[in-house]
Amino acid sequence: MKICIFGTVLAVILVPLVLWLLGDYADRHDRLNRETAAPTDGTAPDRRQWSRAEVLRHPRFYLMLPAVLAPSFATTGIIFHQAHLVQSKDWSLTWFATCFIAFGTISLVTSLATGSLVDRAGARSLLPYYLMPLGLALLALAFFDHPIVALVFMVGYGITAGARSTIVNTLWAEIYGVIHLGAIRAVVQSAIVVSSGLAPVAFGFLIDAGVTIEIIAAASLSLLVVGTVLAWFAVGPVPSKRITP
Repeated sequence: MKICIFGTVLAVILVPLVLWLLGDYADRHDRLNRETAAPTDGTAPDRRQWSRAEVLRHPRFYLMLPAVLAPSFATTGIIFHQAHLVQSKDWSLTWFATCFIAFGTISLVTSLATGSLVDRAGARSLLPYYLMPLGLALLALAFFDHPIVALVFMVGYGITAGARSTIVNTLWAEIYGVIHLGAIRAVVQSAIVVSSGLAPVAFGFLIDAGVTIEIIAAASLSLLVVGTVLAWFAVGPVPSKRITP
């Protein structure tokens, strides 16, 4: 019964919404083709199209990467050890699991809303700021034990996760072009998978060593701060999303 209800919601709400959001896709696609195609007079195209090798040699790429990897590392480590988290906070595991509903809902809404912001402001200008909701959530996790903090954490996590899915996926095309976008995204996604895989091990060692979940949350927050600062230096003031690096 629940599956039927979920399928009906997808068909009635989500599908029309996606079609509406993609209403001007043809115009944007044609404009992108004009920007990346070489002019008929034989001169170079207006936008440089970076290869994967060129991106990997570009210092600015490594300044932006921590802001992309930090949320996956922090949240995967905490969620993986959620049993220890709820035990140390004296929360109910059922309550913590229920808060995932808030995470999913907020993540979906934020992802859709961020799309319009990216279209107007550009992914580069938003990159230094999308970690802030998760940072506030980790701050609450580090200093408070009330059960409502579980909901605060999931909401902050959901906002950052939803924004990242739009901002990060657009960022590489915006800066490095679209010709080699698949190869560039493959490198980034591989780095995300590696960071997510290392997080449970690293957090597990810390927990076994007696480090409290509050200190782990504060350390995770520091990673986000470093990523935010590096991202700010990487992108700098961005008056237009069409500026090339």
